[in-house]
Amino acid sequence: MINKYLYVVPRMKFFSEGYRGRVMHALGVAEGISKDNIKNKVILLGGSDLNKYCNDVPSNTELIEITEDQGFLGYFKWQIAIYKEAKRRISFGDINHLIVRYNISSFISIFLLSIISKKITKTIEVNYFAFQTYFTNKSIFNKSISFFERLLVNKFSVLYVVSDKAAKDKRIANVKAKIISIPNGVTSNPIIFNAKKKKENNKNRVLYLGTLMSYWDWEPIIKAFNNSNDSYELHFYGDGPKFEYLKNSFKQNQAVKFHGRFSRNNLGTILDCNYDILLLPPKTLKDMKNTGGLSTKAFDYLSMKLPIIVPSDGELLNVYSHNHNCLFYDRNKPDEINKAVKQISHDPDLRENLSKNAYLDFINNYSWESRMKILINSINSINSIIK
Repeated sequence: MINKYLYVVPRMKFFSEGYRGRVMHALGVAEGISKDNIKNKVILLGGSDLNKYCNDVPSNTELIEITEDQGFLGYFKWQIAIYKEAKRRISFGDINHLIVRYNISSFISIFLLSIISKKITKTIEVNYFAFQTYFTNKSIFNKSISFFERLLVNKFSVLYVVSDKAAKDKRIANVKAKIISIPNGVTSNPIIFNAKKKKENNKNRVLYLGTLMSYWDWEPIIKAFNNSNDSYELHFYGDGPKFEYLKNSFKQNQAVKFHGRFSRNNLGTILDCNYDILLLPPKTLKDMKNTGGLSTKAFDYLSMKLPIIVPSDGELLNVYSHNHNCLFYDRNKPDEINKAVKQISHDPDLRENLSKNAYLDFINNYSWESRMKILINSINSINSIIK
């Protein structure tokens, strides 16, 4: 028997953002569930540009793109279109489970989806609640947002959050849905490295790969490089809200380079396994409260067969280990980044061991396939109760 999962991402331009963390997360959920080509099939329903990612998911994953409505009340009409398509698919009678990614701006369509059928189990996937992220005071407005979000969540069978920190948050203590914590995973699509030419200089490249978001604390990286005397090159692959800020924060030199957007499918041409070092910024203290410091990037870096420099923060300590699969630095001591770069640059054996151990940890523990087995088992246990 084939189990069909309808996975709905009800945000119109979600997939137009390129390969940023939350897009990789959504693609990873679909990949992880549909990885078993015999038992599971995923129908991924979302907005504009979804079809561009057909090569990033297994062949038995069906992508349904509902393009944006440009007219009056366009976003509202688009939400209704998403709901109608989901309802049509469920009416076929062969959908076993509905998964909906939460976003406060899509509250209406998510509410409609929550009451769409009593015959299938329903999961709501939440990275952040609005009352946790945007409304941090204790006003009546904030309490009202909290009340309506919990009311919505209680219409689902399962609440899927991405960190233990979120699962233990007292603010969702009254949720009746079964809460499961499943940290982000990594795609199992391999990176094929191209042969590299011999470097013209002896500088190592330190790389950040991903969207330049405000939830990262960029200050330790800025301070570290500005004190490095250009002993290494710093490369940013990706764009985002902090692009201009970062461009203006470093000393005027030729050793900081911004490359703009990239595709993960092209990493083999971007990365050099002989010289490159990956750098993970710390999360802001505000973001740490909700995520524990975890991100899709924290797991994706492990798959890239390179040494990684990581902040010694929060739940990252559950994933990374100093001198095993990374070198740690203290966010309050930025010069530790420079020391770590120097250590890796002058010790080929350390570089090789860090890279090898990180990749082995990825293979054994952090693929989306292994992550989604947790969700599938929880869904199956609830299904057995319903039946």
